[in-house]
Amino acid sequence: MTGGFTLGQRIGSLTVTQVTRHGLAERVRCDCGTDLSTRLEHTFLAPPEKVGHFHAPWLLAAEKGHLRYDLGQYKIHALPNNAIDALWRGLLVDASPGPVLTELGAHMLAHWKEREAVRLAGKDSTAHLAAAGPPPFTDDRAAWIREHAWPAAMRRTYGDTPGIYTGCPCQSGPSTWCETGRHDRCGRGEPLRSVATYICSRGGDHPATFREPYAHKTDCSATVPQHTNLAQVWLADRVCRWICPCDCHTAPAGPQQLDLFATAP
Repeated sequence: MTGGFTLGQRIGSLTVTQVTRHGLAERVRCDCGTDLSTRLEHTFLAPPEKVGHFHAPWLLAAEKGHLRYDLGQYKIHALPNNAIDALWRGLLVDASPGPVLTELGAHMLAHWKEREAVRLAGKDSTAHLAAAGPPPFTDDRAAWIREHAWPAAMRRTYGDTPGIYTGCPCQSGPSTWCETGRHDRCGRGEPLRSVATYICSRGGDHPATFREPYAHKTDCSATVPQHTNLAQVWLADRVCRWICPCDCHTAPAGPQQLDLFATAP
């Protein structure tokens, strides 16, 4: 299904300002007043209302020139599903050796960076309220650990998509379905737990595996429960989890029949 966009159509924070005779959106205007050239072909894969955790790491990787096609690791599209979704939504465009940001993708990523800066500034302003505890974990200490303790594979991943290691699942925000108004498709009303990391094999390039084939139960998959053979590491003192905070997951209270026995003797 291609085309279908109309002049003046609203797509989240965007307004379509130019379409082809086949209904492809060639130009949009952001609510911030910026006009952008684009090429939106699929009405059912319109741009997200705003960039969130689903797309941001891959847009950042494309911005740095680190996003690469890899048929060995991603055998269907040669890219992770999240990056392919961003490409289909007009945020990335095919290039060699990997996708690059479109004008629309760069603009929406800039808005995401602004929101992140505000969020982090708000966290810093409340730091003095933290209870007394260990000394603060400084950037210098974190850099030393990455340099001397992390395996090479983790350092490469951190260089491309640092959010995988610096973000907590509870900060992930709404699902992409809810962000794009498809609340009926979102299945993340229930918490989804997240492992802290994996034990790596010698050399650090691959997760270590147990000898037993898929005998260890895990509930960190979106299609729980499952069994895994990967050596997962869990935090001992707390559970990290993602739950979509959208209001659509809050079911209204059912009616109560309070006068059922009002006329009873």
